[in-house]
Amino acid sequence: MNLSAYTSIDCRVCGEENLKPWKFVFGSRTKSMVAVYSCKHCYSFFTNPQLYLSRDKKQNWEHGIDYFLKREHISKQYSKMYLQHLVNDNAVNKRYLDIGCGIGWSLIEAQQMGFAEVHGVEPIHQVAQYAKDKLGLNVINDYFRRDQYQEDYFDLIMANQVLEHVEAPKEMLLNALRILKPGGLLMINIPPFDWLRLALYKLNMSSSRRINVFYAPEDHINYFSPKSFDVLTHKTNSILLGQFHWNKFRKVVQPWLNLSTGSFLITK
Repeated sequence: MNLSAYTSIDCRVCGEENLKPWKFVFGSRTKSMVAVYSCKHCYSFFTNPQLYLSRDKKQNWEHGIDYFLKREHISKQYSKMYLQHLVNDNAVNKRYLDIGCGIGWSLIEAQQMGFAEVHGVEPIHQVAQYAKDKLGLNVINDYFRRDQYQEDYFDLIMANQVLEHVEAPKEMLLNALRILKPGGLLMINIPPFDWLRLALYKLNMSSSRRINVFYAPEDHINYFSPKSFDVLTHKTNSILLGQFHWNKFRKVVQPWLNLSTGSFLITK
């Protein structure tokens, strides 16, 4: 594979220019080899989505609505645990936004907890329509943009498994911070990526999807390490409160070892 034949890209985290392909990995959707780019300055990795897939906001989800319906129980369970932890069971007078809300299971949990306002943004057309028409939820069918909500509006914003898909993660973070109230919380959940997972990948111990960090390189175009989030929050003048994990031991030990839990709490 001729690495020099591939275009260079700029780092989406720190802005380092002219990143060259680091290696090629197999793309499960295109059934072809996909170039992965590495930034040594912020320990972030990327693929170039423009080479592979159209990212139309009215895209259809290949798995259909059933994918989300089957995940109702587990999605509601995790959403409830996250929300209870983040607001300490005190949702009164609070506004909540879920970016990439899917069918809206977290929105239903937020309503039941007593949030004053509950909003969602979802780019997949049939998924957003189901949330609005069948579940009666307040969901915008679009990619998240800065002009959708007013400044300093939300107490809590969730972006669950979203940032790894976004072509401009720093811009998205800035837009979310703009509509977050001072002292509010922004929770970013992503597939965990760190030096240990990368080492296991290099040792060909990646048959498990939990270890194969590049298992969906056409869709997962960003791979953020803990250092990536240090740089992102610095670049956006926000505050990284730390990582989150349900297991208290792992919550303390993983960041200490520079490992990622995949959940990052940010404020401004």
